[in-house]
This record gives sequence, structure tokens and C-alpha cells, in this order.
Amino acid sequence: MVKSASASSLEVENPAVATEDAIPVASEETTSRLAQADKVVWNNVYWSMGIGAIPVPIVDLVGLAGFQLRLTKQISELYGVAWNEHAARNIIGALIGTIGGGIVTRLALVSLVKTLPFAGAFVGGVVAMPVIAGASTYALGRVFVNHFEKGGDFLSLSPDKVKGYFKDQYEVGKKAVGDAVKRTKEAPAAETAAAN
Repeated sequence: MVKSASASSLEVENPAVATEDAIPVASEETTSRLAQADKVVWNNVYWSMGIGAIPVPIVDLVGLAGFQLRLTKQISELYGVAWNEHAARNIIGALIGTIGGGIVTRLALVSLVKTLPFAGAFVGGVVAMPVIAGASTYALGRVFVNHFEKGGDFLSLSPDKVKGYFKDQYEVGKKAVGDAVKRTKEAPAAETAAAN
């Protein structure tokens, strides 16, 4: 079973009960590579969340697509897999489209909500879009890390075969992103309390 809801969750909790989708725990090299992959994923999650907070509709979607492509390139470089931009775009599009109700529709609607004066920018930019952007980037990262860890490449990644894993990781990502936001909000309060 894969660990969930932590900022460093690219490992398997108990290899004896690991599912087909989980990454098996192996050598020190694998552990190190997974730690590096975790940093790559979270770096792109944070950037995706930041771009999601931009109050300008459509700009956020274009920026998010760019960070998700960058994520695939960085993970492929880490694993020594030849990056294929065309395949990456197709895989991202297919996986993003698998989330119930269509995450693309949600992203577009939340982006357009930002056009509403005052409340629209707050709801779209501060509340909803960063979480959706971060969770979808997290899930994509997990799918690519898992696939490359098993020796796969862009051409052997079938969105149909990993869509269940993507959906599961999207839910894990929503919780992990929410926890990260909560920790970020609590940190200044803790620092202020410690200074007093």
C-alpha cells in the first residue's frame, strides 16, 4: 500500500502488500532516486499552485500546462528516459480528462470565475484553482515516477492502464496540497509565537 498525504510519499509502506501500481522498495540507489523525484514533483506542485493563484483567467491554465510539461521533462531526465513532448502532452491531456466531471472543465470554470469582481478572484485564485492545479500536478508526477521506476518510457505509458492510479493520486494530492497549505499558514503564526 502506498503511503499517502505526506509531502514525501514516493515510497511503499509495506512491500509485502504493494499493489501493481505501487513502486517496490529496493536499493539505496532507488531510494535516493525516489527522494530526488519527490523533490521534483513537489517543486512543480508548488509552482503549479502559485500559477493557479494568478488572478488572470486563461493565463493560469497556460502556465499550469507549462509546469506539468516541465515536470515530465525533469522526471524523464532523472530516470534517463528520452523526453517526448508530443507524447507527454497527449498523456497529460488523457489523464487530466479522466478525473470525474473532467478536471479540464473544472480548471476552465475556476479560471473563468476569476473574471467576477472581488469574490471571483478570491474563490478562483485563492481557494479552488491552486488546490486543483497542485493536486493534478502531484498525481501526474506520481504516475510518471511510478512508470519510469518500473523501466517504462513515454511510448509505453498507456493512460487507460494508469487512470485509476492517477485518480487515486489526485485524491492523495488534494489532501497533501491542503496539508502543505495548512503548514504554510501555521508557520508564520508559530514563528510569531516563538518570537514573543
